[in-house]
Amino acid sequence: MLNNKLNILIVESDTRQTELMVDLINDVAFRPSVDTTNSPERSLELIGRSNYQLVIMDTGTGKVDGVSILERIKSISPSTSVIMTSSFATIEEAVKAVRLGADEYFKKPFNPEQFKLAVRRALDRRDLYSGDEAVVGLMNLLNCCQLISGCLEEEKIFDTVLGYLKRETHSQAAACFIYTNNKKKSEPKRIELSNEQDADVVEVMVSSVNVIQSHATEPGSMKILPKAQGNPEIVIFRFAWNEERSYYVVCASPTWAISVDEVDSRVRLLQSQIHMTARNIDSYRDVQHLLNLDEPTGLFNTRYLHKSLEDLFAKRKAGEKSTFSVLFVDVDKFKSVNDQYGHLIGTKLLHEIGQITRGCLRMGDLAFRYGGDEFVVILKNCPTKAAIDIAERLRAGVEKNEFLSKEKLNVRLTVSIGVANCPEHATSKRAIIEAADAAMYAVKRSTRNRVYVAELKAA
Repeated sequence: MLNNKLNILIVESDTRQTELMVDLINDVAFRPSVDTTNSPERSLELIGRSNYQLVIMDTGTGKVDGVSILERIKSISPSTSVIMTSSFATIEEAVKAVRLGADEYFKKPFNPEQFKLAVRRALDRRDLYSGDEAVVGLMNLLNCCQLISGCLEEEKIFDTVLGYLKRETHSQAAACFIYTNNKKKSEPKRIELSNEQDADVVEVMVSSVNVIQSHATEPGSMKILPKAQGNPEIVIFRFAWNEERSYYVVCASPTWAISVDEVDSRVRLLQSQIHMTARNIDSYRDVQHLLNLDEPTGLFNTRYLHKSLEDLFAKRKAGEKSTFSVLFVDVDKFKSVNDQYGHLIGTKLLHEIGQITRGCLRMGDLAFRYGGDEFVVILKNCPTKAAIDIAERLRAGVEKNEFLSKEKLNVRLTVSIGVANCPEHATSKRAIIEAADAAMYAVKRSTRNRVYVAELKAA
């Protein structure tokens, strides 16, 4: 038995599994201090207040997925070892977890001896972090770079960067901001992040002396503003995302555990990792954008429609109360036009309809080709009355347009549109599509070239 004291947190909803883990831990650790919770969200609060060397977490516990919790744990406490378990483990999730800093990933039921070996490794990691400050700092930097390399979202990257720089500079928790600055725009924009608090004094200083704009034209990744006239010392870290855009982390009242030159050196390494990840994200977005497009119309495809609706309903399930509407659009008598002029002309006509549709929408609205001559539109933060107005604008825009004028055909068309709203008419992805579709078919069965609203859902 190893004679090392270990502070452990177990996040597990199954009490029998918790008891088994405690027994196995006692086999390899001398009088460990073990806390337990069945809530991953609660674990973040506990980690923020306590010095845990090891967290053991079931990925299926709680409402938030385990990988997201892992990211936040590592952002709060990089030195904490994390062992993840799952009854429904997948290779994809395991690889992602390890990339984001998990020490081990076990599928239940796990091998007890392998589990004990993972705990022994956590003890070794604890010894490493309790040693030389320089080693600890470099391990923190390595962990931060590891987290960044596994990210595909800018916000998560700079949440991680912000946490790292707070630890590195020991800045006041309420006095760290992140700004972004675009070369094409004169004013920097402050970014709202999940772990950021307000710091009015920093905001005033940044705005009053135009420090970010001036730093953008100067060499170096770090700039320090000394204390002056009662204001605290300010340090600004610059991270170039690409040629057009940079991010700036502004920290107040830093306390340097290492030399300023060493901090600058570490920030440069962090910048290299961010720049590499930025290129990966930009490439990924380009590929994803192509995968989500319907080539003939230039609108999004049904694959992205389903994902977009799933995201909106997931937000509502998580507590967001915003409303949105869906339009189901069908081109009237399109088949006769297609039969008369051929499929090539028909495809050009669909492209023109796609352009008119996009031109009638607001910023943030999404338009999709559903299939054939059918289209779907998602109107975010849009009640039914506003959705009807937009649908009427689209209907009138199609009716007055002369299609294929370049080909000198001057085809006239109309559309039938059904409108459904969440939560007024439906509260699920399938239900809202069916409600809007049914309203559209009600138009087709009557006069065509109209906008109908879905029937209210049953109480």
